[in-house]
Amino acid sequence: MPHVQSCIDITDYPENQTMAVVEANSTLLPNCNISICSEPSPVNDVRVGNQTNSSVILLWQTPADCCLMASAMYPSDGYRNFTADISDLLPGQAYTMTVYRTLEGCCSNGTTINVTTLPNSPRNICITKTSTNSVSISWDPPDDRNAPSYLYRVSWFLGKEGPLENRTINGMNCTIDGLQPGCLYLVTVASDISGVNSAEETKWILTAPLTPVNFRLQNINQTVAEFTWKPPNSTVSGYKLQWKNSTESTENEMCLKNNSTEAVLTWLTPSTNYTFTLLSLVKRKDLVTHSSSIQLMGATKPERINDVRCRALPGGSELKLSWTCPSREVSKFQVLVSGQIWETWLTQCKDSIVIHHLQPARSYGIQVETFWYSQSAISESVKCFTDNTGVIVGPLVAVLLFLIILGLLVFYFKRWRRKPNSTSEKQKSDVDAPGVLTSVSVSAFPCYCSERFSSSALGFAKEYQQLQDVGIGQTQAVAEQPENQAKNRYSNVLPYDHSRVQLTLKPGDPNSDYINASYMPGFQGEKEFIAAQGPLCGTLHDFWRMIWEQRITTLVMLTKCVENGRVKCERYWPLDYTPCTYDDITVSVVRETILPNWTIRDFNIKRLNESEVRLARHHHYTSWPDHGVPPVTNTVLHFRDLVREHIEQHEESGPALIHCSAGVGRTGTFIALDSLLRQAQDKGEIGVFSFVQRLRMNRPLMIQTESQYIFLHQCLLDGMEATRQHDSEKVECSAVYENTLALQEYEVSRV
Repeated sequence: MPHVQSCIDITDYPENQTMAVVEANSTLLPNCNISICSEPSPVNDVRVGNQTNSSVILLWQTPADCCLMASAMYPSDGYRNFTADISDLLPGQAYTMTVYRTLEGCCSNGTTINVTTLPNSPRNICITKTSTNSVSISWDPPDDRNAPSYLYRVSWFLGKEGPLENRTINGMNCTIDGLQPGCLYLVTVASDISGVNSAEETKWILTAPLTPVNFRLQNINQTVAEFTWKPPNSTVSGYKLQWKNSTESTENEMCLKNNSTEAVLTWLTPSTNYTFTLLSLVKRKDLVTHSSSIQLMGATKPERINDVRCRALPGGSELKLSWTCPSREVSKFQVLVSGQIWETWLTQCKDSIVIHHLQPARSYGIQVETFWYSQSAISESVKCFTDNTGVIVGPLVAVLLFLIILGLLVFYFKRWRRKPNSTSEKQKSDVDAPGVLTSVSVSAFPCYCSERFSSSALGFAKEYQQLQDVGIGQTQAVAEQPENQAKNRYSNVLPYDHSRVQLTLKPGDPNSDYINASYMPGFQGEKEFIAAQGPLCGTLHDFWRMIWEQRITTLVMLTKCVENGRVKCERYWPLDYTPCTYDDITVSVVRETILPNWTIRDFNIKRLNESEVRLARHHHYTSWPDHGVPPVTNTVLHFRDLVREHIEQHEESGPALIHCSAGVGRTGTFIALDSLLRQAQDKGEIGVFSFVQRLRMNRPLMIQTESQYIFLHQCLLDGMEATRQHDSEKVECSAVYENTLALQEYEVSRV
């Protein structure tokens, strides 16, 4: 009988029974091998013991009825715990794994578990941007086929603290914000798929510190500059001070300790414009970062002339001066004789000069002052003696002249006694308008004003009324063009065609030469001043273009930006020391001094693609009401003196720019005050009415109100008081206005 194998399933097999194989006729078959296999119980508690990006270790337990047949294949730790190490898997891949139990050829039901291998870690974490409170990072994806499905978990830590935050990112970049300035953070990035994270890639990052504050140029001379600043409110490891002059491309730098609040630079070059930059530094581990920079622009003083020599020339009235010219460029020279400016010339140095019209047998203090724009250096005073020739003749001539003058005074005094109404008669003969003097002598001016004040200022009212139609009828065609109407602040204040300031035309814009500004006469010339409206938002770039093209270094502003809730003038300078660019002109505030009635600012002005840096001073009077007048004259007179001093120190520059809101009322009053005080000093006479006529022929409505016209006369009266009394008033007022010491310090330390 051939060998036959058969299998049958028997359920509910009773215990303690004997099993045999019989034929159908109940004959017991001999030599039959009977094998009985009972299905084993499945394994218990299948779990992942460990996993990597290419392997998984499974753990499980066998049931209590298990014999240890599998121990040879999977080693046991203890009695019933088994493991399996499955390798050569793909990273970030999901797998289904089943564990079966076999016993004597019989297999249990499988126990299944889903397992995902770890993804590979991201690569090449780099910092793309750092600030004081944020950092931007990016990374490359891992090199495996499942990378497109990955998310990324970003965490960051401060010191030994736990993670400040975890963030899941769908992409390869992240910006972390809410950080502290100048601090070291540990950033980790891990790949993530289905909640399974890779090993972390780490990166140390260092946030930027805060910028130093109150960076100031305290003093600068020919070769040395002194700076001070205050530390920022953040951790710093030190500071870096950089400097570069306007003619070189290389930048020098100096590193300073973290407790430094001042620095001194030496070996600077005289007559040179510099840009100074200060940064905070912070260092942690091998990382260094710095704050944003704060800049100052300044100029060193020119070389001082130290070898002034003098020689008396025969005759007793002349001195010949000589000296060695400085080796560096100088923008202006001037010679002072006993403290008074004798001669001024620009750029080209003269190494000798003859001083005329001196007194014989007299000593004079001689000084030569060099300038580099706003900076100057003056030589030591050298005492020089004129020749004694003519010492005898001089007194005789003086006595003779005295007698002649005395006789003339007696003659005119008697004539005046005989003609008490001579002022009125002159008033009738020297007028352009009925009852109005073209000019009045300085000595007669108080009487002239008193007559008009005595009638409750009705005399001034009649004069002012005669000015109303002056200049009317002159053409204003350019200002009235439709394309230019938006450039005018007020429709009734338009510049005349013959006196308007013309800007350089821009290519393709035939109307780009227009700005609401007019050339104005002064004491010595027809274009000493420019009167302008306060710039509008849309004309700021034209305003600065005019300043650059006209080479203006003196700006006078007589209005606040906002008065009585109305915008009178657009702010046209930077709010702080951060430079602002208007079209192609960059403006930065170098220094600002705020006083009770005015503020003085120094600007650096630079045009794009040009190396020249110009200095300009902004005189901002803040106590003059619109359409009105200040309550007192002394502050206006002191302010005018400051402006006049700056103008005379920069005679090589263009016109002084004066503006208020419309550029007529306060502006006209200020121009007239300055010009007429100079006329009184130089000519001994004053012509108020005739000068206002000249102003109104160049720009309408100059000195806009009668009160401004009267205030002008009062200022002139007060301004012409005796020198001693005037100086006394200045001293008395210095405590109130705090200008004397503050401005002296300002002049010494300004750039």
